[in-house]
Amino acid sequence: MIKITLEKALQEYKRLNYARDEYRILHKYFLQQEIAMDVDLKANLEKLLIKCADGIGSYTRDKGKLTRILNHFFNFVSQKYQLDIEPEDYFPVFKTLEKSERMVALLKYLQEKPRTRKEIAEHFHITERALRDNLQELQSGFTFLGYTMKIKVDPRTNTYDSTIHPVFLPLNLSEVYALTVGLKLMGRDSVFGDIFYYIADSIFQQLSSYARQRIAGKANEVGISFNEIPALVYRAEDEIIASGRDQLLAYFLKSGAPCKIEYNTEAGIQTITGKVNYVKSGRNYLTHRIIVQNEKKQVEIDYDQILSIQFTRSEN
Repeated sequence: MIKITLEKALQEYKRLNYARDEYRILHKYFLQQEIAMDVDLKANLEKLLIKCADGIGSYTRDKGKLTRILNHFFNFVSQKYQLDIEPEDYFPVFKTLEKSERMVALLKYLQEKPRTRKEIAEHFHITERALRDNLQELQSGFTFLGYTMKIKVDPRTNTYDSTIHPVFLPLNLSEVYALTVGLKLMGRDSVFGDIFYYIADSIFQQLSSYARQRIAGKANEVGISFNEIPALVYRAEDEIIASGRDQLLAYFLKSGAPCKIEYNTEAGIQTITGKVNYVKSGRNYLTHRIIVQNEKKQVEIDYDQILSIQFTRSEN
């Protein structure tokens, strides 16, 4: 049997993955744990994995980062040398994340589809008991960076569900200006206007006083202003639809669900029920106009003609 030393595996990992920083972190960590670099991986793999996992608790730097690197390295070892191991069983990343990271990881995972508590616990390699408190806080409302985010549990199926998908962008002031003012400008006479305005106002409200002053001053030059949002809370799609918000077309364009639209014409107010789609002009799609189509007809409607839009289950 050919001996595969830890040092040899580390060198191959660095060479094939260009992982110089990871190599340095791992090499230092193995020495701290008094793990010999000439240890035979095949003969001592389980003992090595257990010792590496036990040492994470006393690691004084970023435990989450170390855990991710250990997972990546031992996954590489498993594939390279055809060793039957599941690194996540020894280095569950979820346990070592900071609280905010855990919550965001949960939200992103639940965004894919409804999950039971058992499924969630198995995915993150933790017990259902350890998971309980995090899920309870997400149901009550978890606040991060000024935003309150929630999930729902279906009492009939005991599944957890969420369409929320947290996105956090570290932007400089020029990028923030382009995003907020740009969204407001693009939102004018656009089918996405309501969404664009809400996103821009939400971002603006989270800025420092200095940043708000700088951006508002330049925005006023092009006729743009920002509105205060009473509470920065995640807006569930079904709640938005049920609230009857006017001109909120993004959901219907995304989902293909039928809706009832009331719109103004020269002949008076008209109503049509059907599915919403984009209007195409040549190779471009128009953002100020939509098509509403059902089995009997289709109608093109300008954004500024729309008086109301509502969810419906039938097309006529």
